[in-house]
Amino acid sequence: MNRWWLFAVPLVCVVGCGFPAAKVDEAKGHVKAALDKWQSGGKPEELKPVEFNEALWNAGEKLVSFEMGEARYVDSAQAVRCQVTLTLQKGKAKPRTENAVYDVTFGPTVKVVNNPMP
Repeated sequence: MNRWWLFAVPLVCVVGCGFPAAKVDEAKGHVKAALDKWQSGGKPEELKPVEFNEALWNAGEKLVSFEMGEARYVDSAQAVRCQVTLTLQKGKAKPRTENAVYDVTFGPTVKVVNNPMP
């Protein structure tokens, strides 16, 4: 009996399953770099060629700190979804904590977008 499939099936799984894992790590790196730039007082356009769309940053909110959470590839969205806990401050108001979900898509341009309804 030919048992070539015993080796082919695990090989296909390793090759197929590894690609999204690499994209997850890359996406987390893009989100972290953007949040580091925001926290240090930078501007979204300094992230080029990555496009980072965050209304809170554009509205002048200060990012006091952040904590990266789970990240996973979502096949139906063709995106990596990264959960983050943000500590924000507007003006002299007391800092507040918000949960955010960033969708990272890959194409000619990497786009990171705060997804309010993940």
